[in-house]
Amino acid sequence: MPKGRKRQNRKRIGRWTAQRLAVLDEFLQGGEHLSARDVYQRLREKEINLGIATVYRSLDFLIEIGLLRQYDFGSGEAKYELNDDEADQHHHMVCRVCGKVINYSKFVKRGLSLVKDIKMELEKNYGFKINSHQFEFRGVCGVCGD
Repeated sequence: MPKGRKRQNRKRIGRWTAQRLAVLDEFLQGGEHLSARDVYQRLREKEINLGIATVYRSLDFLIEIGLLRQYDFGSGEAKYELNDDEADQHHHMVCRVCGKVINYSKFVKRGLSLVKDIKMELEKNYGFKINSHQFEFRGVCGVCGD
């Protein structure tokens, strides 16, 4: 790659800083569906002093380079999680009462076939190349439904 293009890509993406690595580490240590405030609080508990604005900028960076995904589960604040590759795709069930989010990945063969058919039909009809998808089911969890 020519030096100019490498420099241009580095400038566009930015560089890895200790702060960005600390934020990413919270997700690598098993953090699922974390808000910016969750990450901020976890880092403070570890005596890593980052401002909340730095946490938000780090999350934006990690989304831009494809390591995190951002979701809105209806709680009023964005949640983040590691970006699964297509082989480890999962979906969410969200309780409308308590806000609990459950990852769901057990699809029967028919379900996977249906998703593939829908994807192919959408790509054909709209000339749109789909590289990921997300289903979200909303309802009431077993605890709140009792």
